[in-house]
Amino acid sequence: MPEPDRDWLAAAERLPIESIWQGGHLLPPSATGEAITRLALITAWTERVRVGTSVLLLPLYHPVVVAKQLADLDSRSGGRVCVGVGVGGEFRQEFEAVGVPLSERGPRTDEGIEILRSLWRGGPVSHRGRFFEFGDVELRPVQPSAMQPGGPPLFVSGRKAPAMRRAARLGDGWMPYLMSPDAYAR
Repeated sequence: MPEPDRDWLAAAERLPIESIWQGGHLLPPSATGEAITRLALITAWTERVRVGTSVLLLPLYHPVVVAKQLADLDSRSGGRVCVGVGVGGEFRQEFEAVGVPLSERGPRTDEGIEILRSLWRGGPVSHRGRFFEFGDVELRPVQPSAMQPGGPPLFVSGRKAPAMRRAARLGDGWMPYLMSPDAYAR
């Protein structure tokens, strides 16, 4: 599905499927939407299925903004949001345009995941890391009682060893990328 479509999503919800996932880029070579914007449309145009990003290139975003956006979507959807995150890198110009060196994408993703989880737990949060720093902030979703406790589940995407280690250390699951069944089994 190149872009979220209300009729397609309505038809998909009538099928015995459990989830719909959508990715996105900031500056790909072809016209395509951005992951959180797409997720917002899918969340608004569905009622039953879980919805998720596959994947959100977390190092391109400030994690405090992402935490708020995803908390609001999760709470408005009644706790149906899942978040697939990855480091990206196939479109160098995306990283250059937002001032993120490709060499920092892994560590930024790790720190971003930690910040998301801290903010989603609730209460005041302070963070002093390599890339992000803030003091005594508190995330308040629009409907906190409808949000999943601790925030949406995070699935780490990738096919190389660093992504698998990140998934084991920081994620709720692993979302392989461009892998054959044999490679997945190995």
